[in-house]
Amino acid sequence: MNKKVSPLPNKSRGSSKPNINEKLSEIPKTTPREQKVLFAIGERTAYGLEIKETIEKCTNGRTKLTIGALYPLLHSLEKKGLVVSNWGDESTCGARRRYYNITDLGRDTITDILATQQRLLQGY
Repeated sequence: MNKKVSPLPNKSRGSSKPNINEKLSEIPKTTPREQKVLFAIGERTAYGLEIKETIEKCTNGRTKLTIGALYPLLHSLEKKGLVVSNWGDESTCGARRRYYNITDLGRDTITDILATQQRLLQGY
């Protein structure tokens, strides 16, 4: 069920590690709401309502997403390669749910968001 996108290609000459600037250039732009969805999924497998409830709980109700607003965000993140989704088995939960997992590019995006926030806090 956990389908992951392969790591970023290594474009640097003769090095086994990707250049950080090359890696950052691969990270797509995200909106604040998309970022919250990425963080809410984190390192687990989650379905829509679970993601919605996590965001509301972790923001003390300051961010409320309707299901109608959440699914376009998830679709956008999937299109950008930041999450993947799979249909779950009806027998385990009584209804067929779509489950979302973060990809390696999604993890890199979260790392970049956190690093940017840290630089802003430090003033450079």
